[in-house]
Amino acid sequence: DLVRLGSIAIADPVVAEVVAQPQAELPVAGTVYNVDYAVGQGGIAGIKTGSSPEAGACFLFSSPQPGFTIVGAVMGLGSLDDAFAATKALIRAAARAMQAVSVVTKDQAVCGKVEHSDESFLVGPDKGVKNVVVNIADPKDDKKYSTGQKPSLDQNGCKFVPHIDIVPAGQEVDIINSDGILHNIHTFPKNNPPFNKAQPKFKKTMPAVFEKPDIVQIKCDVHSWMSGWIVVAGHAYYTLTDAAGNFKIAGVPAGAYTLEYWHEKLGKQSKQVTVPATGSVTADLEYPAK
Repeated sequence: DLVRLGSIAIADPVVAEVVAQPQAELPVAGTVYNVDYAVGQGGIAGIKTGSSPEAGACFLFSSPQPGFTIVGAVMGLGSLDDAFAATKALIRAAARAMQAVSVVTKDQAVCGKVEHSDESFLVGPDKGVKNVVVNIADPKDDKKYSTGQKPSLDQNGCKFVPHIDIVPAGQEVDIINSDGILHNIHTFPKNNPPFNKAQPKFKKTMPAVFEKPDIVQIKCDVHSWMSGWIVVAGHAYYTLTDAAGNFKIAGVPAGAYTLEYWHEKLGKQSKQVTVPATGSVTADLEYPAK
């Protein structure tokens, strides 16, 4: 109920402006200060602060964000310091959650049939990161990457499936339109020619070839939230981490190698590993905390 009342209150622009001020200059009183001393810190706009022995420290707050406003309440805490600390934590969590949601703004009958969320940074319960591309930077043979079938990238529910697709260099890739609506494929490569092509609803499959090893971002110019990656593998020793952050590269000849790992948000790192003539080697790959 408090959150509903707070939402109604800050819908009034005058109220929203007043509660966002850490201090104000009044003609007679001079400088007056907002008792909600957290106002202005971490995007906090206070609405109401209160405390009593029975209720503890309570804080009703709002936090304007790009495109939306967070309104929330914390209650029953030991002190106002605790209430303000909890408020900051709630705002950070809510902002992250909102950023992870892709808003469907077009072709909702088709695009809204599946859940849309931000797949760019997926972390498991044990802090394993999904969709890290792992490969050997210096292979000792010319074995080619193979998927066992013709590689493809689907547009289904107005999202790219899979989010990251590993395909062999020089082999034709089918870009599929399962949605039956207009899409527009726009690639952003580093080592291959870019293309920007419409794929209307009657064009179920559109072929593409990437000749050189690359990491290619792919977007749809019709649906702004659609984003994915095509990793063009120059050899056989590429893989993706699973939901727990685990990976396996099989069939690697014995020897010393540079293991590279790339993530769309965390960037590229490398690690030296030695594969024994028999058995296997375990490599723990880490990104520094940000």
